[in-house]
Amino acid sequence: MKDDVSGRQWGRLDYAVPRAQPQRSATPWLVLALVLLMVVVVAQPTIPWSGSGKAKADGARLAAAEIDVAAMEAALDAFKIDVGRYPTSAEGLLALLVPPPGASAWKGPYVRPSMLTDPWGNPYRYATANGQIASAGVDGNFGTGDDIRGGNR
Repeated sequence: MKDDVSGRQWGRLDYAVPRAQPQRSATPWLVLALVLLMVVVVAQPTIPWSGSGKAKADGARLAAAEIDVAAMEAALDAFKIDVGRYPTSAEGLLALLVPPPGASAWKGPYVRPSMLTDPWGNPYRYATANGQIASAGVDGNFGTGDDIRGGNR
């Protein structure tokens, strides 16, 4: 072989040629794992993993209603601090949004308009006798077990 100016020989490789590795067949465990993975991927949309979507939505709505009731109770307390009294039965919860007649110290609005209805689209009930705010709950009927009630004032 001829040398060039740098001293290298032509036709000679300066690196090792990788040798082909013998083919290994897939083990039975690998095949089983792949088959199980394919079954899970294909069957996944039909498996109810954590209950129905409606149950999750109702749970989220219940939590939202409880938060709304607590926020409106705080708004009623702020109304009382500013005006000196709780809203009357004639004024209702609307007094938290619009100033009632004769309430010159009113500093609201104390709530957003969307807060006057529960997550199911029903209006919250305000009982002036005890100052309690209530939601009819999932079924939309007061006096049933799913009602959501705030504390007494």
